[in-house]
Amino acid sequence: SALTNNCEIIQYADDICIYRVHENINEGSLDINACLDSVGNWLLDHGFDVAPIKSQVVLFSRKRSPPNISIVYQGYSIPLVTEAKFLGLILDAKLTGSAHVDNTVKKCEKNINVLRALSGTWWGAHPYSQKLLYNALVRSIIDFGSIFLQTSTKSILSRLDSVQFKALRIVLGAMKSSPTRALQVESAEPPLSLRRQYLSDRYTLRLAQIHPNAIISKLSALQNCMTSNFWNSREQPCLIKS
Repeated sequence: SALTNNCEIIQYADDICIYRVHENINEGSLDINACLDSVGNWLLDHGFDVAPIKSQVVLFSRKRSPPNISIVYQGYSIPLVTEAKFLGLILDAKLTGSAHVDNTVKKCEKNINVLRALSGTWWGAHPYSQKLLYNALVRSIIDFGSIFLQTSTKSILSRLDSVQFKALRIVLGAMKSSPTRALQVESAEPPLSLRRQYLSDRYTLRLAQIHPNAIISKLSALQNCMTSNFWNSREQPCLIKS
C-alpha cells in the first residue's frame, strides 16, 4: 500500500498502467504522481526505469470540458492525450469505444480485400473455404476486446455490423440487396451482439474456475455500484450480465 498510494497498477510485459478512481481530479492526480515516483524508485533499485517520453496520460471523465491535470516524473511532464493504446485496446477519454472500433474497421477492410480477391462466380473459392478465411482474417479481429464494447452506442456498434455483412456477402456470393438476417442464417453466423455475450460468458466461466480470482470480486463490487441514473438508459456490460 505504501508503494501504490491508493492507486491500481496493471503490468503486462514491458507495459505498466497506473490508474486512480477519485471524485476529485486534483487529489487523484496527486496520488498518481506519488505512486509514479514510488514505482520509479522501486524500478531503479531493481535495474529498470520508466520511460516518460513513451508514457501518456488519459483523463477518463464524462464532463464535456474536464480540467487539465499535471503528471510529472523526474521533471518531465507526461503529455495528456485523448486516447491511448493498452493491451491492444484503444481507450478514449469518454470510453465510448469509437477509436477502437475505427481501428478495427480499418484492419478488417484490408483483410476483406483478400476475400474479395478469392471470390468469383465460376473460378472463386468455395463458400466453406471463404467462411474459414472470414473466421481467421476478419472475425478474429472483430472479437478482440469486443466484450468491452457492449455499452457503446448503436451507431458505433453498427460499424462492426456493416463489416460483418460486407464480408458475409462476399463469402456467400450474395447481392448487396440481400437481407442481413438471411446472410447470418445462411452462413450460420450469429449477430455480433450475441457473439459478444457468448465470449463474455466463456471468459467469465474460465475465471470462475480459478480460486480465488480478484476479477470476479471486482465485477461483483462493480455490479453493486451500477445504481446511478446513468445506467437506466444504458445496456449493462457483457461481463456484468455474465
